[in-house]
Amino acid sequence: MTREGEGHRTASGAAIETERLSLVLLLPETLRALLAHDLPRASVRQGVVLPPEFLPEDGAVVGRCGFHGPPRAVGRAEIGYAVQAASRGAGYATERARALVCWAFAHGEGTVFASVAPANAPSLAVVRKVRFVQVGVHHDDGGEELVFEIRRRAVAA
Repeated sequence: MTREGEGHRTASGAAIETERLSLVLLLPETLRALLAHDLPRASVRQGVVLPPEFLPEDGAVVGRCGFHGPPRAVGRAEIGYAVQAASRGAGYATERARALVCWAFAHGEGTVFASVAPANAPSLAVVRKVRFVQVGVHHDDGGEELVFEIRRRAVAA
């Protein structure tokens, strides 16, 4: 599993599994090797044999997802995700977002956040499908973002 720019380890180091996806931490050295189309070197850097799916024939990257950082460091559990244009519309972002939320709840977080630009209709659809609720608006370097949260009790209800 990766977060934007860097990796985020699960507590056990294991993958977060969904029906179709395995979300695993890819170390920066692994990513560099994959971008160079060097699967053997990526496997050595990662410390496991990576299957051929990690290096698609066309070299395309499907996307990324993860947490903005450890909740204690950033002040809350906040997820982020991106899907490359060629892979959009297949439900990957929704599946990843659900998996990250479930993982956070299973590891003690009571609330998970997501921030979405108001014009990002696909991402707004994802947070709504996952049952996030808008709780505010904030401004950062990228402009205005809508702030969403989902609470553990909302998922259980």
